[in-house]
Amino acid sequence: MRHLTIYGARFDSEPEEKRIGARVLIERDGKILFSYLTKRNQYLLPGGGIEDGENPKDAAVRECIEECGLYVKANDCYLVIDEFYHEKLWRNYYFTASIIGQTQPMFDEKEKELELKPTWVKAEEIERILASSIISTPDLINPAQSTILAVKHSHYRELCAIRIANNSPIPPIPKDLENTISLIKSD
Repeated sequence: MRHLTIYGARFDSEPEEKRIGARVLIERDGKILFSYLTKRNQYLLPGGGIEDGENPKDAAVRECIEECGLYVKANDCYLVIDEFYHEKLWRNYYFTASIIGQTQPMFDEKEKELELKPTWVKAEEIERILASSIISTPDLINPAQSTILAVKHSHYRELCAIRIANNSPIPPIPKDLENTISLIKSD
């Protein structure tokens, strides 16, 4: 399992708060599945927060059902990405998975508000889409700076996860993020 750490330009030592999540990379017919948040123009691999008493793998499977209406068989975790911004640690566990069944998505209120739409993207178009899509945050009212950075950097984070799953090198930090990311470590 790989571990990637992204340090924000203003990381304030030990985080006071943590947000732990799990995400799933699902590939089928040369496409990758995203949970596309229409209102933000944000592409995320399906996933979300880990609930109390839940392990990362179970959270990943649950999130696929809720966001995409897909039952999946998740493989072992292949990557952990830690992001440190200001006072907060954002940790995501990444799994690859295969589809084993379908049901109806069960969106929560925030996903409905952001108009979440399961979206398949051709593998050859992913880098262009993630590099060129501008994320907007109309739903964030007085957010913490760490939240703004985590959202702003989410396309880069997801691209790193996809590249690592495919045994490809981590992409360079995009020019528009150079002022907000100070260091990336991979082991």
